[in-house]
Amino acid sequence: MASGKKATIAFGVVGLALLAAGLVSASAYQSSIEHELRQEIVAERVSGRDLDGKIIPTAQIEITSRIKWPFVVEASYFVPIDLHGRHHQALYLALPWGYRRLSSKDFLPV
Repeated sequence: MASGKKATIAFGVVGLALLAAGLVSASAYQSSIEHELRQEIVAERVSGRDLDGKIIPTAQIEITSRIKWPFVVEASYFVPIDLHGRHHQALYLALPWGYRRLSSKDFLPV
């Protein structure tokens, strides 16, 4: 086998191993990230209102997360406020030895 072909195969194997490690790492931290975001909204006392004006307590706000890329987890929640709402999205870098927040932003649709 030619050395160029061997190098291509080696890079492919290393790339696949890195991709797998990233997906496993992100998957392992998803629940911890959701828990951290839950603690944050409890500390901030985030709540909403439905169309009837009834208060939606923090405990009823659903937090979701998904693996966006290898080593990157996106966590979000939506708080209804009458006909509108607040969508919060945070990106986390999830490495095998820990995770940290990369960014967060709020979307307030009109």
